[in-house]
Amino acid sequence: MFRVGWAGWMAIGESAFFIPIEVYEITHDFSITVLLILAFNVLIVWYLFQNRERLFHHAHAPAAWPAP
Repeated sequence: MFRVGWAGWMAIGESAFFIPIEVYEITHDFSITVLLILAFNVLIVWYLFQNRERLFHHAHAPAAWPAP
């Protein structure tokens, strides 16, 4: 919304938040579905982290609050 620098890290953190929960689920009640979701989530976090500069760089973005 305001194109702040920490927003990219927040997106990566939000995606990574569920990984420990999915690992817990796999260790307590193994399911192929949860394993596939875990693998997909890890790929998403890896992709976001590897491409964070390209995806979250807003050097030419307009100011969030224009001057009056």
